[in-house]
Amino acid sequence: PSLEGGRLTADNVAVQDLARIQGQGESVLRGVGIVTGLGKGKGDKGTEMDLARPLAAVYEANNIALPDLKDLTNSTTCAMVALEVVIPPQGARQDDTYDVRVSTLHSASDLTGGQLMIAPLLGPLAGDPTLYAMASGTIMIEDKATPTTGIIQGAARMVTDVPMPAIRDSFILTLQPQYRHYTVT
Repeated sequence: PSLEGGRLTADNVAVQDLARIQGQGESVLRGVGIVTGLGKGKGDKGTEMDLARPLAAVYEANNIALPDLKDLTNSTTCAMVALEVVIPPQGARQDDTYDVRVSTLHSASDLTGGQLMIAPLLGPLAGDPTLYAMASGTIMIEDKATPTTGIIQGAARMVTDVPMPAIRDSFILTLQPQYRHYTVT
């Protein structure tokens, strides 16, 4: 909201600038994925079977036979990553796209130039098996001092709506954090 003479007035502020309906906040989706195309030696170390197993599943899903899981332990150009997507307070609809935050889970040292293979995004609670979105794309490193985290712009495509709770006959307004202090009456 804009200020007139340093004060909020009815002419320069709307209720949604000051408060939100309780229960209509941001939602977070989570996932785990595989990043490929990393520089030699920049990915997870080959001794980690945590990466070999999901890589084997990718090969299997593409009808590529692997005689032994240990054949994948020499790969140092891939990494297991954690994925996070923030859904805005107004919710999300099928086919909406959102940015994905990516961070390494194991020993990978640099995600620069990495490509996230298509990965499912689920709800924030471990018991929620609902597939809300799919994500893939090229990682952009935002801070060169921390190449183990990055972002993929518009990489999460919603496959399931994330609606906000419906407004009923009565509801609770919650002040926005910047207005929650003792001087508010």
